[in-house]
Amino acid sequence: MSLDKTNNKMLVTKSNELIEASYKLTTNEQRIILMLAAKVQPEDQEFKRYRIQVSEFVKILDLKSKGVHNDIQEIIKGLMKKTFGIRKEKSILYLPWLASAEYFVGQGYMELEFSPKLKPYLLQLKERFTTYRLHNVMQLRSVYSIRIYELLKQYAQIGSRLFELDDLKFVLGIEKNEYQKYGHFKAKVLKVAQKELQEKTDIAFDFEEIKNGRKVAKLNFIIRKNGKSDSLETSFIEDEPGLIARLREFGLTEIQIDHIVKNYDESYILENLEIVEKDYKAGKVKNLTGYTYTALEQDFRKDKAPIEKKYEQKDKKHNNGVPDHILEQKEKQKELDNHEETLQEESYEEKIKRRDELLVALGEK
Repeated sequence: MSLDKTNNKMLVTKSNELIEASYKLTTNEQRIILMLAAKVQPEDQEFKRYRIQVSEFVKILDLKSKGVHNDIQEIIKGLMKKTFGIRKEKSILYLPWLASAEYFVGQGYMELEFSPKLKPYLLQLKERFTTYRLHNVMQLRSVYSIRIYELLKQYAQIGSRLFELDDLKFVLGIEKNEYQKYGHFKAKVLKVAQKELQEKTDIAFDFEEIKNGRKVAKLNFIIRKNGKSDSLETSFIEDEPGLIARLREFGLTEIQIDHIVKNYDESYILENLEIVEKDYKAGKVKNLTGYTYTALEQDFRKDKAPIEKKYEQKDKKHNNGVPDHILEQKEKQKELDNHEETLQEESYEEKIKRRDELLVALGEK
């Protein structure tokens, strides 16, 4: 299956409750749900009707070109009937995945919409969520591999996760009459997932069998980073979830977030976000995402602190000379500061426009 390069940049963000929900989808159904989840934007207040081209489906699904339109319609009709279960303290809440699915005959696309019941599990997440890159799971052929990847990715920083065997089967949607012999479950589910994750994702695992008498009762998964990890660094997404979530609220892309977190100190970022938020609430901002990124790159604070703080910490050992990127940054900041008096009387919108013109001249845009 060939994957579009854009999948490398798309992120899936789910609440941990949804990751731990009990359900069983086919591999193709699971891929569609994940593709939709990756289209949800951090600033979305409500679910939208997400348009997906048939050509996109063909790339991500195991379908032959002949009869592909009928195959896709059958998959979607099946998905409309599927539910998942969220375990509560004294109950299990069953919810549908989709609210609607519309196939536009002869136009080469469909529009799908998540059920509004999924809002607490996919929208405006502030805590207890897990994020990963879409392409990690789109290459997996076993639906159990996809589920096990999510369950282990959730605990990747901890490094291990313990499951009661029966609980794991429940979460994976395995019926009581399926894989009744542990050896069968081990060969068809665990070993397949272990091989696929090792070959195709950014994590890998081993597992320990914990027995009660002669019977395997628990599984302890040992999770490790895989050498086949993303070419785009994900450590900032994992290490600074609060800051990342805050940046997502302003609509920044994951590439922009990765750049900002790598290059600027947390206090610098938060102070600029506070200024952006005030201007946005005052009605001064039309393009929140663009305005936010400009503020972070150009520093909209009145009392400016040195913006190279993170670099200074990283380069302390280079006492015999100032790193090139610091010198370049200082020169660009000096150019910007020379225009400060002119900019002070302007509105923020005008300020951005003028600064953007300057950045173009400096080769930054």
